[in-house]
Amino acid sequence: MIDKIYEVGPYNVSHYCGTPETLKKINVIDISYQRVPIDKRSVFHNALLKRVTKLLDPLNSHDPAFHIEIKQY
Repeated sequence: MIDKIYEVGPYNVSHYCGTPETLKKINVIDISYQRVPIDKRSVFHNALLKRVTKLLDPLNSHDPAFHIEIKQY
């Protein structure tokens, strides 16, 4: 399995892993949807949309968490 990951490239398997070079380009984090208070979820979602490269969450996809990707410049 590890050989296959290296064959296709760690970053192509998951944005959570990669070489030091790929990790210099993007940071990825998931935050549990349940950990954000119900009355703050929409505000949190809107604030993230303005500040991150990519956002997936239950408000705009089937992702069960706030999946956040931040491009590194």
